Amino acid sequence: FFRVLMECPTVNSIVISAVLWNVIARGKVIAWCSANIIYALSRYAIIYHYRQRFNHAHLKIWKVGTFVSFALAGILFGSAGIFLMDPSRLEYAIFLYFVAGGMAVGSVGSYHNDLPIFFIYSSTVFALPTVGIYLLNLEISIPMVILGIVFYALVSFMAVRLSRELRESLLLRYDNNQLVRSLEVEKTHAEHLNEQLV
Repeated sequence: FFRVLMECPTVNSIVISAVLWNVIARGKVIAWCSANIIYALSRYAIIYHYRQRFNHAHLKIWKVGTFVSFALAGILFGSAGIFLMDPSRLEYAIFLYFVAGGMAVGSVGSYHNDLPIFFIYSSTVFALPTVGIYLLNLEISIPMVILGIVFYALVSFMAVRLSRELRESLLLRYDNNQLVRSLEVEKTHAEHLNEQLV
């Protein structure tokens, strides 16, 4: 599961780099893409270590580490909106913003079961390109930023709703399991009483 989640930003980083190869200074493109890929590989190593040497005593540290790692992942990917936007090539800036929006939407399906992770990742991966659009200082910048804020608000609402529905579904399933167990106990008890009466 986590491997798939990390592969998506890696693939998107490569795609963005290929699209911008002849548009933005190649040094910037290579540095940004390399940073994202190296960070993804380091997370692979951390997860491998986690699976091999997990200890419940360190659970709190792992939770904090997971939170920080998603924040850094969002910042690294979202930094494309700062370093890879060129005001003279608006169409490519819109492309980057579109990709960032896609990453935010994708995080709903991946992280709605853990809202703090969702918010720290989606906000960083989308906020930085939003700032980048604003810093372009074009006539279209303000309308795009406003639309981006509305878009993110709707995405966040969707994530919260899915999280609530998932929680309610799990609670209902737990209650149903408890009810089934209770009925099985009552049935066994009734059968035992019938045997005694016979």
